[in-house]
Amino acid sequence: MGRSCTACARSLMYTRNGSSYSHEEIRVEPGVYDGGLYLSCPFCGHRRHRWPVGSALWAKARPYVEQLDAA
Repeated sequence: MGRSCTACARSLMYTRNGSSYSHEEIRVEPGVYDGGLYLSCPFCGHRRHRWPVGSALWAKARPYVEQLDAA
């Protein structure tokens, strides 16, 4: 069912009382964007984009998403 983390392969979705929810965390970077800039896996910390490639918000999120991958 649903999405899995591309890094650790754990399921990011769960169902409770007939409704589906996501474990994925929306990450906020104050002063960069007034809302969720990117998503991260709560199990392994892998980050991923939530905006279309090439968009202005994708460009703002890129340093934060790629920061963890480089470590």
